[in-house]
Amino acid sequence: MSTEDSRRIVEEWAMNLNAGKFDELLAMAAPDATWWVAGPKLDEQKYPNLTQLSGEHPYSIRPAQIKAAFGKASSARFTVRDIIAEGGKAVLELEPCVEGLPGKGTYRNNAMLKFVIRDGKIQEVREYLDLHNFFSSEGINPYP
Repeated sequence: MSTEDSRRIVEEWAMNLNAGKFDELLAMAAPDATWWVAGPKLDEQKYPNLTQLSGEHPYSIRPAQIKAAFGKASSARFTVRDIIAEGGKAVLELEPCVEGLPGKGTYRNNAMLKFVIRDGKIQEVREYLDLHNFFSSEGINPYP
């Protein structure tokens, strides 16, 4: 992949995220793509009804997690702060601001996502965000 193609694909990905086009996010990835999120594993006994967020998962489940977390908000903006691309890799700096979550108010965070792109498809995403901030907005304490 060229640097320009990688940048264009990540820009398109961010536009689809902002537009709530979750099916398009899925279509942008290879069938066997993975998505890894930094952070602690939740205690499954303490939080049996929550999906594990951190660790490596199939890419295909992450857009659904994002939709479930923010789909009922009155406003969800994911501001692109920067994109750095080189060859088949790109890093996206993203600032989510989600307002009007039922019973939760406003959620803000910062995230860095590293994309590996091959043959025009996303192969891998590695996401780094402040999970403490996210868990706090959900009323979860993942740290025993």
